[in-house]
Amino acid sequence: MNKRAVFSSFIGNTLEFYDFALYGALAGLFTKLFFPHSDPVSTLFMNGVGVFSIGLIARPLGGLIFGYIGDRYSRRLALSLSMYLMAIPSFIIMVVPTYATIGILAPVLLVSARILQGFCTGGEYNGAAIFALEHQEPEKKGIVSGMMTASSASGLLLATLVSFIFTNNALPEWAWRIPFLFGMLIALFGYYIRRKNLESPEFQKALQQKTFTNAPILEAFAHYKFQMFITALIAGQTAVLAYMMFTLITPTSILPELHQFNRNSIYILSIVGLISFAGVCVVSGHLSDKLKTKKIYIMISASVLSIILIAPIFKLLLSGSFYSALCGQVLFGCLTGLHAGPQHIYMQELFPNTSRYSAVSFSFSLGTGLLGGLTPQITSLLIKTMGNPALWVITTSFVLFVCLLWIQTNNSLITNTRGKDAEPSKI
Repeated sequence: MNKRAVFSSFIGNTLEFYDFALYGALAGLFTKLFFPHSDPVSTLFMNGVGVFSIGLIARPLGGLIFGYIGDRYSRRLALSLSMYLMAIPSFIIMVVPTYATIGILAPVLLVSARILQGFCTGGEYNGAAIFALEHQEPEKKGIVSGMMTASSASGLLLATLVSFIFTNNALPEWAWRIPFLFGMLIALFGYYIRRKNLESPEFQKALQQKTFTNAPILEAFAHYKFQMFITALIAGQTAVLAYMMFTLITPTSILPELHQFNRNSIYILSIVGLISFAGVCVVSGHLSDKLKTKKIYIMISASVLSIILIAPIFKLLLSGSFYSALCGQVLFGCLTGLHAGPQHIYMQELFPNTSRYSAVSFSFSLGTGLLGGLTPQITSLLIKTMGNPALWVITTSFVLFVCLLWIQTNNSLITNTRGKDAEPSKI
């Protein structure tokens, strides 16, 4: 295992997701400071968490731009640039005055910073995974895939811990700005780490043989439409599970049953869920190394389990018992990790290295933006009409299950849509 590539990608992803997720962890606070309205529930999901969704929707553009740089010029350059630029929105959020001070300009600046965060994350997450996996021998790529997904959970966990510390009533009202100072500094630190990396061997080979393309995303659309569609579905399902778990289990949750728990208990639920998510990512990634070409069965199983277990999970979460809710969060985290662990290695094997960065980053970001971006609003609607949002998870899980099962029973569908210079599909 190339530990240096794994370490730099893991740290970079963790720091980038910390910056990106910190807004989500403080969405309730931003609602009060930047979006004053009389109805706190509608404000939270139309403004505070709505801006969280805007960050997700901005990701496909980042996937396109950084994907082009990564496929045409340098993986290392694209990742270093995305990390460096991530410091800018952290600085803006740290210093922007509230609505009470500058009026409508405050939310405008906040939304602008959020868009730039999403843009940078669109170029970072999948690019870091591609960079790390292209440095590894085949028998270690699965566990590295799991570690890359675990890095995003680690970023969410770090953001949760920091928000818990700096939203304490004992601290000054402006203390929430300090975590964004940390975010700016660690983004610059991540940029420094990235500059020390060597280019991935696979990409060096493409440069030496001059097999790269001048328009990688057009090549992807020309030869790999179905693979891009599957990548978007896998990403969307991960986003639905992860962001639902992340945005619902908060002190400002719109789940009324959680209001009986104190602030410390809510944070414990969130932290335990994210730890179980990260841990199972690594386990399921390692399992994909053992299953080799049958790794698709892990995600098929995760889809089936999501359909079966999500309603009981929410029953535990909404039971009123802290220990039942804790069990529900552990199950939620495990379910998300089982699905997400092998996703990077599976998706990357669908594309040749000449268009891999562009195809995966754009498709993944599009799926995350559409399904993940809609999750807060759909969740809110389902809670108001049905009492819990399990139906949204069941729907997305069923669609993914049907598509993955179709792929497995019609393997030639992928093979026939590959371009002439593509690497062998390993589905």
